[in-house]
Amino acid sequence: MCDTTDNTIKVIEKEEFDESTMTTDLSKCETTPVTPETPAELPHTGIAESVTVFVGLGSIAGAGYAFYASRRHL
Repeated sequence: MCDTTDNTIKVIEKEEFDESTMTTDLSKCETTPVTPETPAELPHTGIAESVTVFVGLGSIAGAGYAFYASRRHL
């Protein structure tokens, strides 16, 4: 049954049916979905962030290799 006071569909017994606040027409309980607002401008992303990650990882790897090479020659 459709409860028109809060627009919810409820399962009730036949003797609990109240015509003043309930109906068997389930289409009255349907709500229209809210469409999200389209942003005016998309965020600026790109390859620059990925490049900086790889440069950072490369510098850490290079420093690690330099440390390993300096320890090997002792």
